[in-house]
Parts: sequence; structure tokens; C-alpha cells
Amino acid sequence: MKSAELIIKLLKRPIPYNLDELRLINCKIKPHCLQALASSIPETNLKRLSLIKAGLDSNTLPYILELLSRSKTLIELDISYNKLNPEDLRQLFAVLSTNRKII
Repeated sequence: MKSAELIIKLLKRPIPYNLDELRLINCKIKPHCLQALASSIPETNLKRLSLIKAGLDSNTLPYILELLSRSKTLIELDISYNKLNPEDLRQLFAVLSTNRKII
């Protein structure tokens, strides 16, 4: 959890010292860390988020869906190479259809 806390601290720094892009690639993120990270992102100015091959699945997707529904600044999301099934993708597309900022 310490690494998630450090990332959250960096994300919450004031402009111009904050992160506007976060790429976590091939990091198997534990569900509780992903939950903490996803719940903190809407309070930041993060514009781009990549969680590539991060172990996302049906159990962790709700955290991403909540993030997408609450974020005002996120414009790009890359969740490629994860374990999302067709039902997960349907849920994801439903939320994305209400957030017009995401590319």
C-alpha cells in the first residue's frame, strides 16, 4: 500500500508540481491499492491514465467505473492487456458513453 500512497501524494500536488499522466505497465496492482488510487484520482488534475497489463478483472472493474464517472479531468485511459470479459466491456462502454472527455 505504501507505493499507492506515494503515487496518490504525487497526484495531489498542486499545479504545476502535480502529475498529469500516470502509466503503470505490467504491474499487478492489488485490489485495495487500485481502490485507493481510483478513489483519489477524481480529486486530482490527472489527464492520462494507463493501467496496461495491470491485472484488472471483473472484481476491480467497479473501481475504474467509479473513477470514470467521477473524474472531470481524465481524457485518456488505456487498460489494454487486462482480463476483462465481454460483460465487463459492456459496463465500461456504458460509463464511457456518459463521459464525453475520454478518448
